Amino acid sequence: GDPLTARVQVLICIRIAHQFGRCWYLPGAGGGGRIPFVVLRWSMGRDGSLHGAPIVVRNPGGTLARQAEEAAKRSLYCVQRFDLPEKYYKSWRVVEFAFDPSSMISGGY
Repeated sequence: GDPLTARVQVLICIRIAHQFGRCWYLPGAGGGGRIPFVVLRWSMGRDGSLHGAPIVVRNPGGTLARQAEEAAKRSLYCVQRFDLPEKYYKSWRVVEFAFDPSSMISGGY
C-alpha cells in the first residue's frame, strides 16, 4: 500500500493511546519510586480485536517493572477492540506501544 504520511501515523498513535486512557492505571509505586516504562507488541484483526497474547519488547526488570508490565497487559485486554481506520489496517495490524508513566501523568494518554 501507500506509505503513511507522518500526520496519519501520529493520528493512529494518538487514537491508540486515547483508547488506553480509560483502562491503563499505574501500579502503586511503593514509596514514590519511579515507575519504569514497558513496551508491548501485539497483533490485531481488521475489526481492531486482539489476536493472541502481547509480546513484551522492553521490560527493564525488577518488581516495579513487572507491575508496570502487568498494568499494561491489563489495559490491553480491557480495550480488547480498538477503533481504528480500516483503510490503514496494514499499518496498525501489528502495534508496538510504549507504556510510559511519565506521559500518562502529564496527560499524554
